[in-house]
Amino acid sequence: MLKKEKTPLPSLKSLKIMQGGFSEKKERAEVLNHSLIVRRVATHLARELKAAGEDIDLRIVSEAALLHDVGKQKEGKKDVSHPKEGVRILKDAGFSKEIIEIVGIPHFPQKKEELDNWEKRIVFYADLRVGQNIVSLDDRLKDIAKRWIPEKKITQKEMDKAKEIAKDVEQEIFSKLDIEPDDILDLSMPRAERYLRAIAERNLEDRAIKFFKGFREK
Repeated sequence: MLKKEKTPLPSLKSLKIMQGGFSEKKERAEVLNHSLIVRRVATHLARELKAAGEDIDLRIVSEAALLHDVGKQKEGKKDVSHPKEGVRILKDAGFSKEIIEIVGIPHFPQKKEELDNWEKRIVFYADLRVGQNIVSLDDRLKDIAKRWIPEKKITQKEMDKAKEIAKDVEQEIFSKLDIEPDDILDLSMPRAERYLRAIAERNLEDRAIKFFKGFREK
């Protein structure tokens, strides 16, 4: 087991993007809360896997997890999915190809080949463990199916395939670790996340970054 690396904080640019573009404060708060918890789960798993010897870029996981739903700012536009809109927003903002590719993954990919590296698999899985809090994979999938199938956002066949892929990813992740999927249900909020929430939720100016510039999560 290798020594666990410290998690890089997301960039100020990422926080600024997550602050704007939402039509309602409630929607913005829900997306921000979801995204910060997805980042918490994703970076925890990434650090554990990296300590177990897997080759993972923690910075990419941290940024992509925070930004994975950024396209929901414009999701109301006709025929625009939030992954596609997220890709457009991040391309315009000059983010790296690696981060853009993760954000552009369909919410429910139908081919596991679309998740062709650890960073993609980790963010995909973390998203499926979080609603407004951390839940089991089964509970999250049931909740999404209950809402999305009647709304015709996904068919039962597509949902079944996505569940199969999600289960495979879960098995792959935890086969490398000495923890079980249920062990992350009570994953506590890192100190750094409290600072990130304060800055993002209160829309503080750039100088607020000075309070935790150089701060790194344990």
